[in-house]
Amino acid sequence: MKELLFLGAGPQTVAALKRLEESSAKLPPASDASAATAVTPKYVQPPPPSSDDQRALLGEVRQYALNYSDSLPDFLCIQVTRRSVDPHYQSGGEPSWSPSDRIVERLSYFDKQEKYEAVPMNGKPALGKNRDALGGSISSGEFGSLLRDVFEPDTEAGFEWDHWGRWDEDLCYVFRYRIDRLHSRYSVDYEHRDKISPAYHGLVYVRQKAPHVVIRLTIEPDVPGTFPMQDIHQAINYKYVEIGGNSYLLPANSSVQSRAGHVGNLNEIDFRQYRKYSADTKITFDDGDETPKKP
Repeated sequence: MKELLFLGAGPQTVAALKRLEESSAKLPPASDASAATAVTPKYVQPPPPSSDDQRALLGEVRQYALNYSDSLPDFLCIQVTRRSVDPHYQSGGEPSWSPSDRIVERLSYFDKQEKYEAVPMNGKPALGKNRDALGGSISSGEFGSLLRDVFEPDTEAGFEWDHWGRWDEDLCYVFRYRIDRLHSRYSVDYEHRDKISPAYHGLVYVRQKAPHVVIRLTIEPDVPGTFPMQDIHQAINYKYVEIGGNSYLLPANSSVQSRAGHVGNLNEIDFRQYRKYSADTKITFDDGDETPKKP
């Protein structure tokens, strides 16, 4: 107390502190429970569905996937592909992507077939090139074939429970799958010179809320070490879109990453402006519409 007086505390302050000291001395010692730091309980995932429930769920999803293309209407949309490269890509490292180019295409889905046409931008005429002549990495199959091949009985995919997951705010059943090389329909084409159909595996995200539909699909080919392209990873994300007054589950975006030698390539693809197909419908794209989203 003398120290407090020396530092300038008044007599009333010192007296109040003295009374507080005497009253606190009579209190019982703090228990370990009250002194312990509160710990937030760790989230524990619920148990996986039973084997019977998993089989029933996969059977339901299989029927959905096999009928997916037939359930789609004829429609139009804009497909924007942003391509990036990393000239010093290293497997297992953190890529450093630099924008390479952007491809804008008018995608028409008519009679279960996809057709791509270059789109004029800002009044400038399109190049008119066939997409196969553009060079670089190009993907296709987002509108049903990739999903169907995973669940097609002839591919004999093996499915196993992986975990509970979340995607786009939906709780999901997540299964891992694998398709061997003999039954694979997945193709990898390198500069129209080398083409293979390797074994591949990935994850299927099935929405827990009915209807049980696939809202995310990943694909990782098991490419032989002698093939020019390596480290391939593809992901497709789906969302509900209204076309002609009805709601359909359609690709929202996708990504494809790969490596050729020491050069890494990344394609980020957005699907926009879905609308009902009509031969005279015009779709234009302006840079102001560009709203890049990471898959």
